[in-house]
Formats: sequence, structure tokens, C-alpha cells
Amino acid sequence: MAKRNAKLDDWEVSLVRAMLATGRYRKQDIHPYFSRPGRAINQARISQIASGAIQGDVPAATDAQLAAFLANYDDPAVARRKFLEEDPLHPSAAKMILHAQDGTPPTIGIEENDWTEFKETFGWNSRAAYARTIAGFANNRGGYLVFGVHDESKHIVGLSSDSFKRMDPAVISQYLNQHFAPAIRWQMETVDIFGKPVGLIYVWQAENRPVICTQNHDPLKSADIYYRYVGYSSRINTAELLTILSERDDRIERKWMETMRHIRHIGIDNTAVLDTSNGVVKGPGGSFVIDEALLPKLKFIREGHFSEDSGAPALKLVGEVEPIRGSVGAETGPMGRVPLSDRELIAAFIEQREVHNPKAYIRQLCHVQPKWMPLYYYMASAKIGPEEAIAILEEEPTSYPARKTAQIDRLRVGQCPVKPSAQVHRKARERLLNKEPFDTSDPQDAKRLLVAIQTLSRDEIDRTHIFPLLRECFDKHYGGENSGLTGDIRHAATQLDCELWRPQEES
Repeated sequence: MAKRNAKLDDWEVSLVRAMLATGRYRKQDIHPYFSRPGRAINQARISQIASGAIQGDVPAATDAQLAAFLANYDDPAVARRKFLEEDPLHPSAAKMILHAQDGTPPTIGIEENDWTEFKETFGWNSRAAYARTIAGFANNRGGYLVFGVHDESKHIVGLSSDSFKRMDPAVISQYLNQHFAPAIRWQMETVDIFGKPVGLIYVWQAENRPVICTQNHDPLKSADIYYRYVGYSSRINTAELLTILSERDDRIERKWMETMRHIRHIGIDNTAVLDTSNGVVKGPGGSFVIDEALLPKLKFIREGHFSEDSGAPALKLVGEVEPIRGSVGAETGPMGRVPLSDRELIAAFIEQREVHNPKAYIRQLCHVQPKWMPLYYYMASAKIGPEEAIAILEEEPTSYPARKTAQIDRLRVGQCPVKPSAQVHRKARERLLNKEPFDTSDPQDAKRLLVAIQTLSRDEIDRTHIFPLLRECFDKHYGGENSGLTGDIRHAATQLDCELWRPQEES
């Protein structure tokens, strides 16, 4: 039996507050996102959070954390992990990761290990020691340097001065860049943990390990490589260094192999090489030069992550260069490779487009972040079954092996998103089935429509009515400010895909 009026964890309360802050979710719309077998959350619990009657000190989640949750809320374990990954310095994330426990005094529930180090105070005179720890984290798996915690007792005593809060991150970056190469990725924040101000420096694992010391500043020694071990940071031992170098060689080899696969797919005659040192692009058909003034601003878009609305700006070629306006999905090489975004995968499905190369759309599922995307429609277009689709996915190289595995697992068991409760959304369902109008320009009414679509069974779907409505929502809201609606559009499209095109024997 489900536990009624169950308590939400702090990270979930953060998400509730973020949803309420958008103004796009009513209280009765929120609780289904957090209810699951064994734990039923009712509207009263959401009202208590909204009023601050419970867990009133928990801050709202960030936009990125909310977007990640909405894309994965039906899988609590994944949603929790994404919440932590999107902002490891969010107070709710920090409490969870550090196992902070309320009390008199509050306490950190873990010992120093290979990804945490605790300091009672912060002082810039100790910057060399801090830098050694930061470099050690970067050469291991990343970690937290925590200020305001007693080293031995793990009591959270809080920072006794505002020196950490007033510290200019640019000064720290300059010091690190003067003493280490390649550059270390890090971030700092002062957070409140059970009423105590705690300083956090979070360090990500370096993409190009090892990070090497380049200048002396006691205890830093030029040419040293520091590594974080359990409870301390020191010069790296031979075994760990050999592991890092082996992993680096493997990574370089994989990049070469991926590059060669791309060249093979595109065709050697269609391939050019950009020299980022001088801006020269050379290929079999000739060369052109990118203005050197643009080179420092040139950003590479990670595969499957192009967004017109967020992230670093991409280079835009203008002037005499004109794009080729072919049909979307047309073959661009002997293997029919096509550049596709999650937006295009959804749009082609909603428009019921006869794409030229449906297998390319299936392959692209390995390169987009969202798990729930139309799949069976493209399989039907390609006239293939689950086993052949799995083979296509297994052969596709990707920077996102976890997402690729998730798509393969979906196919093996015929998995589809969890359907919202038809009873909870009864009124919206009735409006949809009776073909009553929805105001798709209104985010709240659009959400009612999208959730109602997700409740429909195969026999209830009127394609001539449903798909034009879904298209309206897509045109007005996909990729917009309301990240929740973007996720709802994906889930609605995926449910329609499952109901209408998933092979019946898998139902």
C-alpha cells in the first residue's frame, strides 16, 4: 500500500519550489511528478511546501536541474543523479553528497576520502596547499574542498569570516592557471547548511589528464603531478600515473577511430580539415580561410547538443556562403549520415514526414540527451524490427554510451514512458476525446492537452485531431522558456509512437 502524505527529500522539495516559481504549474499538476509505487504524494503536501510550512529553508532548484528532472522524472534514480550533476554546488545537492546531518552541532556524515577535503577556515595565504588539493582532485575523479567544517569531528562550524565569500574567483583562476596546465575546471559557492555558512570549491575531473605543476610555490614543485588519495593529496604514485597515461592513450585512439569512421561515412572526397592555429580549411575541393579574428571565438558543438537558445555561440558563415536547401534527412554521403537534433527527431514524427533515410534517425538516438523520443515510427519507415534496430544502435559510435544503452534496453523490453493517471487528468481527457478546444498558446492549457494525449490508448487516438494539436504545441513551446512543456511534448510524441507503431506482439 502506498504511504500517504509521504515526506519529500530536500532535492525534491527544491524541484517543487522551482516548478511553483515558473508560474506554469498548478499545485494539482505537480504531485503526480513525485508519486511512485509505495509513496503517494498528495496536493496537500505541495501546498505545505508552497507556504513554507515544511522544509522552508530549502531553496528552489536551478533551471537546468528542473529541466533535467522533467526529462527523467519517471526514473527516480536517474532524475536524482541528473539533479546532482547539473549543479553540484546547489545546497540540496551538497547536503546530499556530503551526507550532512542536522543536530547540535550539525555534522558531515562522511570521512575525508579521495573526493572530499575539509577545512575549518579559509585564508588566501594557504593558496598553494589548496591548489595542490584542487589539482589532485582534477587528476582523480574530481571532488569538494569544503571550508567551515572541523577536520576531525566533522562538525559543521561555519565560516567565521566573510573572506571566502568576498574572494574573487578570477584571482583563484589566475593563480591556478599560472601554476598548472592544462587549465582546471572548478567553481566556488557559499551555501547554507543547517544555518551554517559553508564554503565549497567543486573541481571537475580534468578532460586532459594529467594536470602538471608548471611553477614552484612551496609546497608546489614545478613538473610535479598531484593526485588525490583517500584523506590526502600528494605527488602521484607510479601505478596511478600509468593508469592515467593509459587512459589518455586509449582516449586519443578512440578519437582517431571515431574521426576515421566519420570520414568513412562522409566520404574522403567530402571531408575537409580545419587548422585552428591559422584558420585554414583544406579539402579535396579546395581551401578557404576563417578570419584569424574569429578563431578565439570559435566554439565546437558537442555532437547531439546543438541549441539555438543556450550554450556558447557557434560560428556563423555569412556573405557568399549559401546553404543547400535539401529535404531534411536526405543522404549526405554513401552511408546516409544526417545531422539531426532532438528537435528535428520530434518535428519529423509530428509531421509524419516520409524521411529519406529513417535508419539515420534511429542512429541519432545515440547522440541526443533525452531518452524518450519517437523510435518505432522510424523503424516502421525503415521496415525493420527491434533486433535490426538494436544492431544499428550497437554499431553506432557515440559520446553518450549510457544513452545508447538506454535506447537499446527500451527496444529489448518494448519500454515506453509511464502513462499519467487517466483518473487524475479525467477532465482534460474528456475535453480531448470530445474534441473540445484547447488554448495551446496558454502554457497551462497546453500542458493539460499534452498530459491528456499521454493517457490515450491506441483505439482512442484520432490522428487527424491529435497530431495538428501536438504540432501547435511544438511550434509554440518546444525549446522555449518553459522546459517542462518541452519534456511534455517529447513524452506525448513518444506515447503516440508507442501506441501507434510499436509492434503489437511487444504490447
